[in-house]
This record gives sequence, structure tokens and C-alpha cells, in this order.
Amino acid sequence: MPDRRTVALLGLGLAAGGLGVWLSRQGLLRGPAPEPAALVGTAWPGEEGRALTQGLLAAPGERALLWAWASWCPHCRASAPALRAVAAARTPVWGLLSWDDPARAADALRGWGVPYARLAVDRDGRLARARGARGVPHGVLIGPDGAEIRRIPGRLDVGRARTEGLL
Repeated sequence: MPDRRTVALLGLGLAAGGLGVWLSRQGLLRGPAPEPAALVGTAWPGEEGRALTQGLLAAPGERALLWAWASWCPHCRASAPALRAVAAARTPVWGLLSWDDPARAADALRGWGVPYARLAVDRDGRLARARGARGVPHGVLIGPDGAEIRRIPGRLDVGRARTEGLL
């Protein structure tokens, strides 16, 4: 019969293995996101990226703010007033629901009052990670040509929106 130490080590090993499988399925062990500075001025990659960029712009020659968010994120909720101000200043705000379930996000979408010009779902965060987002909230200002102009990671308030040239 194995001693207590052997049983404890076996249990710990199984727990660590289970944690590794869970993290892998959550997409947290896929390696680092690209460095943000390397992506500024580049177009969004792949078919999804092209569709995202083409659907984002409301009219030729306009820039837009892509905002990755999640309903469980307190900083996303706190950014809602600034996003409403940005939309009122005629910069389209396009929501990218990332790392979240649309059914759970429906209440947040109604309650926060952000007037997203478009809304897309990125359940596993693949598109957000492809552009260097390491979490939410994360904004990307996209130019009329579909290239990234600037990143705006983290909480956005009205003062920062002015500083970033969104207002």
C-alpha cells in the first residue's frame, strides 16, 4: 500500500495535469500575443480580419474604434460613458465581445447603453489576441484603409478619450 506522501504527490500531479488541460482549452497556453508596436500600421489578417475591417467602417474615409469588451469586466462597464461620448462625437464604435458568452452579455449590452455601430462575437478571444490584446477592455483605432492607427488598452474615461484624440 502506498504511503501518504506518494498519494499526495499523485494527487498533486493529477491536479496540475487537469489545470493544464483546462488552461489549454481556455486558450491561455497558446503563447504570447504579438507585441503591440509591431502591429501599428498593419491591416487585420485573414478572412475574418478583412470582413471585420470592411464591416467596421460606416462610410469611406472614416476611422473607427474597435472595442474588445466582456460583460464580466468591471473596467469595460466603467468605460461605457466614454464610449457613448466617442460615438456621439461621430467616431463609430464597433464592439468585439471577447472571452464571453453572448447570452450572458445581453443584459450588459442593454444596461450599459453603448451605441455600438456593429457588434461581433469573439468567444475565444482569437481575433483580439491576433491584434495583441492581452485582455479586456482593449481598443484599437482603425483608419479608413483598415490599418491600425493606435491601441488603447485598459479602461477609457472621457479625459483619456480626449487625450487619445477620440473626442
